Amino acid sequence: MLDQSLDQSSHERSPATTDQDAAMTGTPPGPTTHEEPNFRYWREHGAGWAAEYTRRKKQQVLYHIQEIMLTEYIAHRAPARVLEFGCGPGRHLRNLRRIEGVDVYGFDQSATMVSGCATWADHAWIKDHITVGEPVGRLPFDDGAFDIVYSAEVLVHVSPEHLPGVLKELLRIARREVFHLETSPGYNLVGQEHGGCWYHDLPAAYEKLGRACEVLPRGYEVHTPYRVILDESAEAWSWSPLFLAQCRKMEEDLQPTIWSTMAAADEAMRRAAGAEAAAADATARVAALTDDMSARTRDFESRLGEATAAVEAAQRAAGEAQAMIANLQQQLAAEQAGAAALRQECQAARASAEHAVRMWVATQQRLDQYLHRSEQALRRIESLQKR
Repeated sequence: MLDQSLDQSSHERSPATTDQDAAMTGTPPGPTTHEEPNFRYWREHGAGWAAEYTRRKKQQVLYHIQEIMLTEYIAHRAPARVLEFGCGPGRHLRNLRRIEGVDVYGFDQSATMVSGCATWADHAWIKDHITVGEPVGRLPFDDGAFDIVYSAEVLVHVSPEHLPGVLKELLRIARREVFHLETSPGYNLVGQEHGGCWYHDLPAAYEKLGRACEVLPRGYEVHTPYRVILDESAEAWSWSPLFLAQCRKMEEDLQPTIWSTMAAADEAMRRAAGAEAAAADATARVAALTDDMSARTRDFESRLGEATAAVEAAQRAAGEAQAMIANLQQQLAAEQAGAAALRQECQAARASAEHAVRMWVATQQRLDQYLHRSEQALRRIESLQKR
């Protein structure tokens, strides 16, 4: 199991692996007796930690130094039968099994964590070398079954109430020594990570069990090596001060550069994300403007079509009007011609009427003369008769 509090910038959670997934790796289903959050978390979220280790090793030098220190330590203890308590996806087992004379095994309470071993080991090896069992209580191994039993950043996930029992079991199954790479004193843990993280004073805890726990010099800041020697006749090997100083110098020189590079990369990614968001926004705006222009163009084309149709209709109406005007002009010309002829006829009729009037007047005058003469003749006749 991994102390994720070392990387407070990461809060990834991987989907849980099912019992069926665990069966595919050759490991039995994870236990369910203990439902404390610190145990349950690793059972439910263990499947992604093989990939998480790979990611962290690209960002934190300490994981490489840790593997180098542990591999060198076990190599100098060979030949040995070794158990890793809390082996998880087997990051250290992968290295240790290549050491000549080392027969390495792993134990973990989470089948989902152990499923990560399938990324580097075959089914048969996992079945023969990895055991999944209860997180606390008696371990499924005989007394003194292993020369060395070790843990790497695992006890940090064991609560204080369970720590004495766990340490007793590690002492029971070890012949030569128990070794730990666990959280250094004073390191700032995130207590609620993974259902719970705790710092333990291992020398004091082992003293209560009647055992002396040696604190070895560190090769990097976060974890301190602890060792409980059970076989005093065995050689007590440790790294040279120069080796440890070079490891600490490596972390001191490289880690700030990695952090600053990561920060710069994060900033570049944020800027790229901002630029991408701005580009997406601009693209959306362009798309909206394009849609608006398309709509406007369609509306303009529609109106232009209507206007064109109206112009064509007006042109047709103008043609018809011109034809009507031409026809009316023809009719007017004909009417004017008829009127001229009628005027001439009227003038002729007037002349005839005037002539008739003159003739009537002359006739009237002659008639009046005739009547006057007749009256004169009558008066003469009457006068003659009177005579």
